[in-house]
Amino acid sequence: KVFIGGDYDADGVCSTAIMKATLDALDIENGFYIPDRIKEGYGLQAKTVEAAAAKSYTLIITVDNGVKAHEALQTAKRLHIDTIVSDHHVIEEEVEADILVHPTLMEKQYHYLSGAGVALEISRNLIGNRDDLNALAGVAAITDVMPMWRETRKLVMKAIDLLKQGQPHSVASLLQPNSSVDETAIGFYIGPKLNSVGRMSDVASVNTVPVFLLSHNDRDIAAYAAQLSHVNDLRKERAAVETELAEKLIGNDDFLLIYHEQFHEGICGQIAGNLANKYQKP
Repeated sequence: KVFIGGDYDADGVCSTAIMKATLDALDIENGFYIPDRIKEGYGLQAKTVEAAAAKSYTLIITVDNGVKAHEALQTAKRLHIDTIVSDHHVIEEEVEADILVHPTLMEKQYHYLSGAGVALEISRNLIGNRDDLNALAGVAAITDVMPMWRETRKLVMKAIDLLKQGQPHSVASLLQPNSSVDETAIGFYIGPKLNSVGRMSDVASVNTVPVFLLSHNDRDIAAYAAQLSHVNDLRKERAAVETELAEKLIGNDDFLLIYHEQFHEGICGQIAGNLANKYQKP
């Protein structure tokens, strides 16, 4: 019985979907959980491991996170739960997992994989190639702004070809009607919608996204895609209001330090990035 510990950004939800689809294909009982960005923060938590143990999970696989989950991994060891960490973030200290899957441990052509790319390589070795999962990894690489080199470039080119054919339908439904299908369209239309649910965790549940990505029901896909567009519109509206507020609080210092209780935790980093670029100050 396998527990998948995911992440709330576009790369993380695609990674979670890839791993779930792989375990489903192998008829392995599994479940997944992605933490609430605002209430729980990033990465696998010790309390999540304890909850998994209480539900008789015997193996935890992280996707797009885990190399910094020291307390959670120690908790898993104490509770006799095996751990596989699949991640692509920088390793700063020893990862206390039974198995670590990371681009820096792979051959050179895989060094630029996103979290979903790492999950896909695991999937390929277990169940072979699947176009729908390749498409998810390619979309994730673009949304996570990975260098378009070697294997990652191949994944992205294949994903674009598939999306031009409307596959997988769930992901293709997030494109604008009659839009071209290229990395720009994926980055500006698909990425923000997938990211918006994690950012706006006070109005939507990110744990519904992997189920949507793997869905083949046209009615469910259409309904969920409309909900994603609505959540993304709410994000944009909130960001516009808070950007205007932030601009009023900017002083003449060498760096921008802006505080207000109204700022939404899920989008304040995005606003900060935009202001840093506009004013050329950190």
